[in-house]
Amino acid sequence: RPDPPRPDPREVLCSACGALTRLAFVPGDQRPVYCPECFRNR
Repeated sequence: RPDPPRPDPREVLCSACGALTRLAFVPGDQRPVYCPECFRNR
């Protein structure tokens, strides 16, 4: 049977401040993405 989709590390833009951040991005995941700084300050 096929493997579940693995997290794909890539650079994405933070939804709050627009900074580039490297993190595990799961293809097809539509949730907003935050850089570590904004994630802590949410």
